Amino acid sequence: MNARDATMGEAHSKDGLFYRDTRYLSRLSLSINGTGLIELGHDTRDDDAGFRSDLANLRLVDSLGTDFLDFELHVRRERVLFDGLFDGLFDRVEITNFGTRMAELDLVIECRADFRDIFEVRGADPWDRGSTLPPEFDGGTLRFGYETADGRRLTTRVTLDPAPRFDRGRAHIGLSLPPKARQEILCTVQIDERPVARADPDEGVHADHGAPAPRQATPTFDEAIRTVAARMQSRIDRTARIRTSRPSFDAWLTRSSADLAILTADLPTGPYIHAGVPWFSVPFGRDGLITALQTLWLDAELAGGVLDFLAATQARTFDAFCDAEPGKILHEHRNGELARTGAVPFHHYYGGIDQTLLFVVLAHAHWTRTGDRDRLQRLLPAIRATLVWAAEYGDRDGDGLIEYARSAETGLRNQGWKVSDDAVFHADGALCASPVALVEVQGHYAAALRRLADALVDRVDAAFWDDDPGPYCIALDAEHVPVRVSTSNAGHLPCFGAALPQRLDRLPELWCGLPRRETAQPVAFPSAWAPQAWAAGAPFLCLQACLGIEIDGPARQIRITDPVLPADIDWLDVTDLRVGDCCARLRFRRKEGRRAELEILAADPALDIRLETARGSP
Repeated sequence: MNARDATMGEAHSKDGLFYRDTRYLSRLSLSINGTGLIELGHDTRDDDAGFRSDLANLRLVDSLGTDFLDFELHVRRERVLFDGLFDGLFDRVEITNFGTRMAELDLVIECRADFRDIFEVRGADPWDRGSTLPPEFDGGTLRFGYETADGRRLTTRVTLDPAPRFDRGRAHIGLSLPPKARQEILCTVQIDERPVARADPDEGVHADHGAPAPRQATPTFDEAIRTVAARMQSRIDRTARIRTSRPSFDAWLTRSSADLAILTADLPTGPYIHAGVPWFSVPFGRDGLITALQTLWLDAELAGGVLDFLAATQARTFDAFCDAEPGKILHEHRNGELARTGAVPFHHYYGGIDQTLLFVVLAHAHWTRTGDRDRLQRLLPAIRATLVWAAEYGDRDGDGLIEYARSAETGLRNQGWKVSDDAVFHADGALCASPVALVEVQGHYAAALRRLADALVDRVDAAFWDDDPGPYCIALDAEHVPVRVSTSNAGHLPCFGAALPQRLDRLPELWCGLPRRETAQPVAFPSAWAPQAWAAGAPFLCLQACLGIEIDGPARQIRITDPVLPADIDWLDVTDLRVGDCCARLRFRRKEGRRAELEILAADPALDIRLETARGSP
């Protein structure tokens, strides 16, 4: 995280270079002869492999006393995060003298590393930290170190080329720039975590995601850019299989594919989509499962990785501190010092009510999409354990509904997707007492039970439907009193087949506290994540619904029911749609209204593609 001018770490800033929930670099600032810089513009590279910022000088006096006016010196900074041969970042600074006189410059780079836990950065109360090691200077390298309370040594190495002169922690680089000359400075930041003695010999997949890889020779900046760009492109290609007649629509889909690529981590169990930037770049059960469902028709590999990781981290014992119960699926996994030492419960935290049931839903959907029998056999013990959890622990009072209540005061009070303490309240503003049965979770339960769900759907309708204020209540409280507040939560019911047909014309899209007005853009939510996983996945789920595409992997079949095209789209191509070892290229072309006709551009002979009409369709 950095400012638009690429600076990290102004006073009380939350910027920095974060790795495994720890801030390894808290300050990285640039000045020229004691003056700051003017930001001209910033963007990401076209391949989304890095960040760029264009800057100019404020009025300054150089080292020989020459007066330079604003904008005579141009500075371009290019920054790329890197992991693999080492973990860290490259920051390339290119300075050009557009003035008419020789410039003798003192370029100063200031670096700091506070090694604060991400919960501290976000405002958690102070705690007993480990030991900060004194900085070390060696040639062109500045080294920071920290030993954690649980016996791990963290290191940040900042290497500058050309080598600087260090003075009171600041790196000074002298530059002589004739008119129209350009010079490059490369800043390489390498971070490392090495346990003094492994604290948990059984951590395995639980805590080793993103763990340090074997160290090799440091790549050049251009090599790093090529490596990151290639990795990004391979991830983008998983969902970038759609092209339309409207370039702005294609740009939206491309942005969504790139956001998914940015959030995807390659774990030992396979790809996993992290929840969101900046504070939730870690595995979350709910977010990973929902995003995998949204993109499953295009990218089954992501869903497989999500399922394998969550099966490997499934709770097997009781632990009130982290809300663990046998069979429960992971809610959140953190690797920072506060989580590892138990100051917060989020090292392996299970305090969510929906991810356990969604695990079963995704497992079935993945089998239907792929016919991957080997993975299904591996997942069966985890699936059975989740259903046992639902019956024995999820249904706390035996009424057939799933409820939540935290097991310890350190856990989350509300455990649906709205987790703030005041997220679930009655119409008079009174907070809802636990245990709480959320309406959308009953939809997840119905989808997990499948053929056994008819009675539950009727039970949910009787308990949650409310003509006034309508349509569904958000929840039932501890006394089974309906929480008569209208929210978008109930939108999960038709999505998961848990709403009676006569209720489908009353479901809301969204309610919020501000009226809709004619403005240039929606008002931004201050703490919104950007990018965020299921926001990036939503366009692909919407398109699947529009096109009516269902894939039956075991039967090698694609069924398309009553396809329609979004507004202002004349045609839409789906390329390289894979079903097992077969693939197809499909074109949807507008007919009357938004209805679309299907053209099969190419398909393997073994693939069965069917165009169907839903019952009741005109």
